[in-house]
Order: sequence, then C-alpha cells, then structure tokens
Amino acid sequence: MEACEGMLVNVEIKNRQHRAESTYDASGDFARQVVRNLQETKWADRVIISSFDQATCEAARSFDADIKVGWLLRTVDMASAMTQAHLLGFTAVHPHYKDLDASAMATAKELELEVNTWTVNSRRALGATIELGVNAIITDQPSRAKVIADNASPD
Repeated sequence: MEACEGMLVNVEIKNRQHRAESTYDASGDFARQVVRNLQETKWADRVIISSFDQATCEAARSFDADIKVGWLLRTVDMASAMTQAHLLGFTAVHPHYKDLDASAMATAKELELEVNTWTVNSRRALGATIELGVNAIITDQPSRAKVIADNASPD
C-alpha cells in the first residue's frame, strides 16, 4: 500500500459463490477482516472496496458506513444493478467496459454513482470509455490511457 501513497486504491475482494469455489465466505468475516485492516492501517479513506459478490459489498459497507464500495458487474441489466447499488448505499459500480453506453452513464449520474470500468486496454476502447465520462478506468496500459485521456476533448 505504501507504493500507492497519494492514490485511491481499488481493493478487490475475491469471493465468488460457485460450486467450483470451496472457499466462499457467506458470513462476511473476510470482508470484515479487510475493512478492519484498512482501518487499522489508516487506509480506509483512501480505498474503494470492490467485489463481484453483492453480499460481500454489503458486508464491507455494514462494517464501515464511510468506506467507498464499488460493485463489479458483468453482463447484467445495468439499470437494475445500478438501482440496487444505489439502494444499498454503494459508492460506485464497476461494469465491464463493453457493458457501458450513454444510457448507463445517464442512469449512474441520476443515481449519483461513480462508474469505474475494467479492463480497458485498446486505444479505441480507451477513447470510447473516456468519451462516455467514466470516473475511472482499470487498465493494463496506464501510460496509453493517460496519453489518450490527456488528449481527449473537454466537455
């Protein structure tokens, strides 16, 4: 975490309810441990916790009402998922970039949700997601993303 000083860090909790996953934590204990560790190390206000598992996001939120929580989404009814995220008090949704469009961005804005999208690597996809106005991009190509973002036309 020290290497990320000055940045907002995405802390993804890998917790998937699936028959191939024997370690799924339905109790929320692992999320509690993550939140406690972030609080003890004074990082709770400098992270956003994310997970594909809605219950894990809910657990993190229940242990710290102020910690940022983003629900990772893949191929869902975006409007319904965003409404659910808003009702649960999440800070953001993290959809796959291919699932985003102007309508989804309008819904997020209306619900006061940040949109942080993943994993955007190609020049074309980076340009398109920047043009949509996402809050953050998760990428394996940060230098490329920065160049494209710096050259994007202002609204």
